[in-house]
Amino acid sequence: IEATLLRIQTDIERHNRGVVVNQKRAKNQQLQKLIVGQAERIKIEPNEVLRGSVYSPEFRPLSPKAQALLGLAVGEVQMLSFEDLYAGKICAALDRQHPRDLFDVYLLYQHEGITDKIKSAFVVYLASA
Repeated sequence: IEATLLRIQTDIERHNRGVVVNQKRAKNQQLQKLIVGQAERIKIEPNEVLRGSVYSPEFRPLSPKAQALLGLAVGEVQMLSFEDLYAGKICAALDRQHPRDLFDVYLLYQHEGITDKIKSAFVVYLASA
């Protein structure tokens, strides 16, 4: 994982003069994530969970700001489905109880609500933990 993150950092810095890429390391000095940019930040953080996803990945547009910051010229990027993403956020909120995770679940509850598809993915993830 570290070698891949370092390669991504090198590519970003080579193609985007002046873009700052910071490394975040764990207490054991293992590289955990890259933080790209200053004012607008993009975090590149691998997910080490080996469970896969319940639903098919989706293609979503990558914002022009993110494309510029990362030096990409792509219209869309592949990502987890909304249901998989939020099922994972619920698991993270229960596991870590970090304020950001709890806030994500609060926003889900306030806007979309917890749908049957999110519940199904959550149960699979919980059983896979």
